[in-house]
Amino acid sequence: MKNAACASILTTVCAFGLQGASAAPIEARTARSPTTSSQINAPDRAYSTGQVKSVDWDQGKVLIAHGPIENLGMPGMTMLFRVSERSLLRNLNNGDKIQFKAEKANGTLFVVEIVRQ
Repeated sequence: MKNAACASILTTVCAFGLQGASAAPIEARTARSPTTSSQINAPDRAYSTGQVKSVDWDQGKVLIAHGPIENLGMPGMTMLFRVSERSLLRNLNNGDKIQFKAEKANGTLFVVEIVRQ
């Protein structure tokens, strides 16, 4: 009798364990945001690499030493960018290595996405 009860419990535990294990990868795949670093590492001419030199939260600007910005036809240099939203500067620190997307609107360059590496 004890063996039958143990076998029943073991079967139930294994069944729940397997259901949980198969559900995790599905949740992980669907929980990704569109700007995960693994997706940005894919070739995309709109993203550039750089290093944060300084952050000015009050002015909504960030100084970046960057490589070429291909979508804008710019060579690598260090320059000050406005950000499209100040929230992009949240948790950004001097020295952070980043990938970013810059765009030009009305003659002004803006950083529209930033991902820390």
